Amino acid sequence: MRNEQTFNLQPFEPIAGYDLAVQAQIACLPQQQLQLIFTLNDPESRVNWASPAPFPVRQDFLWEQTCFEAFVRPSGLQAYTELNFTPRNHWAAYRFDSYRTPSRTPPVHEDRVWIHKSEVHHHQLRFVFDLSQLYAPGQMLNIGLCAVLNHPPHQFKTYWAMSHATSSEPDFHRTACWAGRIQLLQ
Repeated sequence: MRNEQTFNLQPFEPIAGYDLAVQAQIACLPQQQLQLIFTLNDPESRVNWASPAPFPVRQDFLWEQTCFEAFVRPSGLQAYTELNFTPRNHWAAYRFDSYRTPSRTPPVHEDRVWIHKSEVHHHQLRFVFDLSQLYAPGQMLNIGLCAVLNHPPHQFKTYWAMSHATSSEPDFHRTACWAGRIQLLQ
């Protein structure tokens, strides 16, 4: 099993007239840390990319603007964690017992996940999450990577993921769309 994987995310629907690409990378670092790097190729600057705050701030409802997400589930379990982070250097971690359960909004906070490091540059985010209080060393993780991109001035959103389920709406919570599989390091 490779310690680092790179994926080209796919839009839920074709985007006519836009030259966009989203690349996502996952890597396990020592001490049960998960590194997530998202790079947006947006040569015409059509995606809302806010200026970053000087340090990471935990905040809810990040998916309402440009937001990058990772869904992390240990192999063999139903419970999973949703990680959100934005160009504003805002982040969140949520706990689900099974598919979209609990269904409240915002979801239940996962207090055992912490930001170890964050770097926000023009069209690239690098976040390192400390998962040591949540998952054991050597734990095999299934991972789904996705993005919600906000496009001004018309304020429409596009939805990007490793793959999309056959449905009328994008649904990042569907584990069938999660293509990442990586093992936590000690």
